[in-house]
Amino acid sequence: MDTPQRIVGQKLLDLANIEAGVLLFGQFTSTQGIQWRLVSVGFVVFLVLYVIGYILLLEGETNVSR
Repeated sequence: MDTPQRIVGQKLLDLANIEAGVLLFGQFTSTQGIQWRLVSVGFVVFLVLYVIGYILLLEGETNVSR
């Protein structure tokens, strides 16, 4: 059974993947060229979402095993 923490963690990982895809697709289809500031901000957002998602997944896993 999935706990609410695991569900939110999984959705944050999904959101991070979507954000990375949109960022890459948007940068490579832009006529202005690659904007490195936007790429770096997107990478930080990606990492933050992944870290929070994994923390929630681990917390949900330990709650299930109790």
